[in-house]
Amino acid sequence: MEGGVRRVHLNRRISSHDEYATRNTHFNREYQDGQQRLGPARTPIFYPFNLYSEWDDAEDLAYKNILVSLVKGEAYPSQAAHQVDTVLMQHFTSKYKLLCTRPKPYQLTPEETARGVKHIRDIASSPESHVELIFQRIAILCGAFPPGHPAQDRIILFLEALRAMNIYIMCCTWGSTRTKEKRSHSRSSSCGHWARTGVALQPPFDGRFHRRAGSDLKNDKEHLRWLNFQSAIARITALGLLECWILYSLDNTIPGGRFYSRKDTLGIACNLFAGAEYRKRGRITKIGRQMWSMERCGLWKQLFAPIDSGEDDRFDMEIRRQVKLALKRMIACEKRGA
Repeated sequence: MEGGVRRVHLNRRISSHDEYATRNTHFNREYQDGQQRLGPARTPIFYPFNLYSEWDDAEDLAYKNILVSLVKGEAYPSQAAHQVDTVLMQHFTSKYKLLCTRPKPYQLTPEETARGVKHIRDIASSPESHVELIFQRIAILCGAFPPGHPAQDRIILFLEALRAMNIYIMCCTWGSTRTKEKRSHSRSSSCGHWARTGVALQPPFDGRFHRRAGSDLKNDKEHLRWLNFQSAIARITALGLLECWILYSLDNTIPGGRFYSRKDTLGIACNLFAGAEYRKRGRITKIGRQMWSMERCGLWKQLFAPIDSGEDDRFDMEIRRQVKLALKRMIACEKRGA
């Protein structure tokens, strides 16, 4: 360990399909064994997250190993956030220093031009695309864990830790190809750099990104992964970590919606938990597809009321506690708006 970052071999990819499959199987089996020991009453069911790919290079493995340690509880959320930020900074600082060693760091080389590179910005140190990839990996994990699972809580705390991180400096190198002047400057980027990439937090169901649940959900497990993702997104937005309302598909999970699951207690719990988390934010206004509008407020109250009263006893105490808090906030919002 150096600087709080797990060391990885920098000169290799995962060499075969069997190797990355073995890696995924190892972590999935370890999680399943742990869940069997805890028992269903203590830990809600989760799904294998299949985070690894045969195309993973050293940098991919560094980020993914940190995220695996996070959801397994081997790294505190604040520690994992620091490690991810450190890996990102080390990579782009090294890239910046390498560019500075070139005779003309502000110009493309003939080889780069021949490869079709259009501008020095395309190879200069810029973390945006890597941050988006990190969030896409987080999105995969969001679909693996239902509300109430400790791993989902760790993901939320991890994002909170990223938001709370101090401002850092990202070095960039580019300039005008029309001049002989070398331009090297630093750009200050705060935690807002993480927060503005919320749209990257999209669920890769069936190998594609979906902003709505749509017709591509093919089986129960995929349906529940999507519900898990929706629950996490609602929590993330409710806490103000990322503004992800465009990714909501909860209008398909309420009664009358295409994918509403009447018989699946876990699915209903995901729906209710997601709705309760967002309602706790006290934001009953018309946004997005009006999922959270005043028009829908009455429907959520109808769903929550029998759970709060104990008439519907299918849900555990955590879900009931969230529902009670949501109802309290909803009533307070309605009184303010009256």
